[in-house]
Amino acid sequence: MPVLDNTVTVPVRLKPAIYRTLRAIADAKGCQVHHLLEHLAAGATRNTPRDPATRATAATSINVRRLHAAGHCDRVIAERLGITVHLVIQHRRRLGLRVNPDPDHPAIQITPEYTARVLELARAGIPDTDIATQVGGSRETIRKLRCEAGIKRHPGRPSKGTK
Repeated sequence: MPVLDNTVTVPVRLKPAIYRTLRAIADAKGCQVHHLLEHLAAGATRNTPRDPATRATAATSINVRRLHAAGHCDRVIAERLGITVHLVIQHRRRLGLRVNPDPDHPAIQITPEYTARVLELARAGIPDTDIATQVGGSRETIRKLRCEAGIKRHPGRPSKGTK
């Protein structure tokens, strides 16, 4: 199994119905399915001894604060500390820190024209991921704009395991 940034990549096989349920839960929480699965796995192992290097500690919060103050984005902080971006975001939010811009992913200016184009595509039934690819920005930004306009999520393409 490949090991990246002190984490292990584990392929998971799920029945399409289970994946759809997890996707609905993740969408409702505003996260992605793999983050939900990471959270579930962490919860299932809570009563077992944890590696002190990966435990969320006060030292991690101090390091997140220090690197954030130096202007680093969540992605860079995660790489430097060897933890997940999700964990960095949790620490940053607990510390009341705002997001630092990621130089590799510049922020999209959400203008009225941008919003109108996003909503036009959403009303046409195009999935959030495809809209994000076409107009720029993240799937999360597209989701927020779509939800604010009261447009339901397009079901997207069927997963490879379905017919």
